[in-house]
Amino acid sequence: MANSIKKIWVAAYDVMVKRPIVLLPFVFIAFLETFALEILYFFPRKPLSYIFNPVVEKFFGEAFVHYPGCIVILPRLFYFAHVLVYAFFGVCLMAVSVDICKNVRLGLAVKINSLFDNATKRYISFLAFGLIIANLVILIGRADQLFLHRLPHLLAIAVMFSLNVILYTLLISTVPLMVVTNEPLFKALAKSITLAWRNFFKLFFLILFPFLVYLPVAILKSYSFQLIDKTFPEINILITIAGIILAIFLDCFIILCATHFVMYKDKELAKKIK
Repeated sequence: MANSIKKIWVAAYDVMVKRPIVLLPFVFIAFLETFALEILYFFPRKPLSYIFNPVVEKFFGEAFVHYPGCIVILPRLFYFAHVLVYAFFGVCLMAVSVDICKNVRLGLAVKINSLFDNATKRYISFLAFGLIIANLVILIGRADQLFLHRLPHLLAIAVMFSLNVILYTLLISTVPLMVVTNEPLFKALAKSITLAWRNFFKLFFLILFPFLVYLPVAILKSYSFQLIDKTFPEINILITIAGIILAIFLDCFIILCATHFVMYKDKELAKKIK
């Protein structure tokens, strides 16, 4: 198993290095998330305050519409912005990277405009999958609020981390299956779960490494209140930006690993891989 995992890691890294255009969709995602972060940073100021202040006051309290409370609450607000960007744009853009990877490995031409057109034609399916993932991620977040907060903090982080890796293990092959083998959404979803069930440990450890690289950022975010107390409120913004930049490479690497996994599992495609 270790050898096959290493083979996929090397193949994914090779595509990223030799054809860095595969990162372009994730740069777009990072741009959208940075734009969302900028809006949230300025939400206490007019005219954005007319929209955001009543919502923030209702759910978090009046103190969080003023400095430094508005900076303290920023990571929680950005979490919801991140989920929305992923659902409405992220999955569709990831499909473009999958298509680039497939064409590179099969020796086909990489025409970005055509690949974006292919992805937008199936936008509704990608949006539906994005909403499914978003709801599952929010559900896991609710489990943290309802049950895991009773655990020691680091243990709760470890459990949340494990649940997210398991979720992605089960569903990570869905988009590659939709793009590479042209499966419809629910068939790709079912096949992704089936593949994960039959190859659970291989897929789990395949994506565990890039998740572990991101883990320090997640831990820093979870200790944001303590960090603010010992440093300055804007540390939240720096950590969030670091997470956005890191995600460009890690998310791309994960989806490329899943794409290679799907291609190697397809006997016909596996023969054509260069």
